[in-house]
Amino acid sequence: MRIAYINLERAAFMTEAVEGHDDDVLLPCFESAPKAHWPKRVVIEDLFIDKSADNSVKRMKSLGYREAGRNRINVFLMLE
Repeated sequence: MRIAYINLERAAFMTEAVEGHDDDVLLPCFESAPKAHWPKRVVIEDLFIDKSADNSVKRMKSLGYREAGRNRINVFLMLE
């Protein structure tokens, strides 16, 4: 769902679980939304990510997010 569709200016936090389709689902949201609408914190499930490839975590870091933590299955990102 697009942020503009629900008349929301900015999400404070975003998590998603799309079982290995993070790049297909998550990245288009950030490519189409103005940075002012991006959430300050994002949680990405790390179980299915190909760490050797260009992936959603690497892409999010290139967009200005930093890794704030991680656990066994998730990466916690924070917008700088």
